[in-house]
Amino acid sequence: MASNTGCSAGLFPITYLGLPIGSNMSLIANWKLLVDKFHSKLSSWKTSLLSYGGRLTLLKTVLGSLGGLTIGSLRSFNLALLHKWRWRFHSDRDSLWSKIIRVLHGSEGGFDQNGCAFNGIWSKIVGTSNYLHTSSILPVDSIRYQVGCGSTIRFWKDTWLGYSPLQFRYNRLFQLDRNEDCLISDRISNGLWEWNWSRDALGSRNTMYLNHLLTEISNIKVREGMDKCIWAVSQDDNFTVGSLRCLIDDHTLPSLVSKTTWEKFLPRKVNVFMWRLNLDRLPHRFNLSSRGIEISEISCASCNGKSFEMVSGLSGRNSDDEEEFKGSLPILLELRKYREGLG
Repeated sequence: MASNTGCSAGLFPITYLGLPIGSNMSLIANWKLLVDKFHSKLSSWKTSLLSYGGRLTLLKTVLGSLGGLTIGSLRSFNLALLHKWRWRFHSDRDSLWSKIIRVLHGSEGGFDQNGCAFNGIWSKIVGTSNYLHTSSILPVDSIRYQVGCGSTIRFWKDTWLGYSPLQFRYNRLFQLDRNEDCLISDRISNGLWEWNWSRDALGSRNTMYLNHLLTEISNIKVREGMDKCIWAVSQDDNFTVGSLRCLIDDHTLPSLVSKTTWEKFLPRKVNVFMWRLNLDRLPHRFNLSSRGIEISEISCASCNGKSFEMVSGLSGRNSDDEEEFKGSLPILLELRKYREGLG
C-alpha cells in the first residue's frame, strides 16, 4: 500500500498528539511518556514556592493543557470516555465502523446477554459499560430513542416506549413476530399498525397482550423527521463525557458528611488550613506518626506534652489515645478559640 500511495512505510508504535499509538496501553511502562510530561510540568520546586491557591491554579492549567483534563478522578474520566463508544454505537448506526461491530459481535454489538464473540478492545468497552450498570452507577435505560419517522428504531429491541424494550414486556408476542429485528416503520401501513405473526390464531392470552400493547402505542405519533437517540440521564438529552464523569464521581468518590463553609473575608490559605484542621489532616507529629512516617519524638517540645486534651476536643479524637499522644502544636489552641468564635 505504501508503494501505491507514494508514502513511506512506518512502524508502530507512533506518537500522535503527545500520546503513543499502537502500543499495549494495558502496560504501565507504555504510559511513562505521558507521566514524565506531567512530572516535568508539576515539578516539586514549583509547589514548594506556591500557596494552596497557586497550587490549585497550576494544577488546573497543567491538566487542561495536557489532554483537556480537570481536577477529579482520572478513573471516572476513563470510564466516561469508554462509555462514549456505546453512545456512538447507538446514535450513529449507519456508520461503517458500527456496521462492522454488528457483523463481528451480533446485532446488539455485545451489549446483550450473549456478549462479544471474542476478546479484544471492543469487549473491554462492553465490559466497562456492564460495570457501570451492575454497580448501579448508570441506569440500564440511560440510552433511549425518540420516535420520528421510525425508520431507524427497532420495534421490539430498542427502548423507545417506557423504560425497557418491548421484547421484555411482551415476550410472547415478540416470539411470534416473523421479523424480530423489524423497525417501527415496518409495523405501520397507511397510519395503522400492521403485524406479521408466525401463526394466524394468537390465542386468548396473546390477544389480550396485543390489546395492551396497542393501548400503550396508541399515543405514539410517527411523523416525518429523523429518529433521535437521547441520553436520559441529562436534562437536555445530550450525551457529554463531563456529565457522565460527574455522575461516576458522585457514586464512587468519598464525600464529606457536612458541607464546608468558606469565609470570604479570610485568605484562601487560612480557609484551607481550617478545612484541613476540621478533617484532622494537619501534618503535626502525631498525625505523621499515625500514617507510618518515622518521627523521633511525637511530643511537642514547646508544649512539653501537656496539650492532648485541647487537641482531642479540637480534632474529635477519642481520649483513649491520650497515652499515645504527648503533645501537639501550640497554635492549635488559638485556632480552637478562633473556630469557636466563628461557630
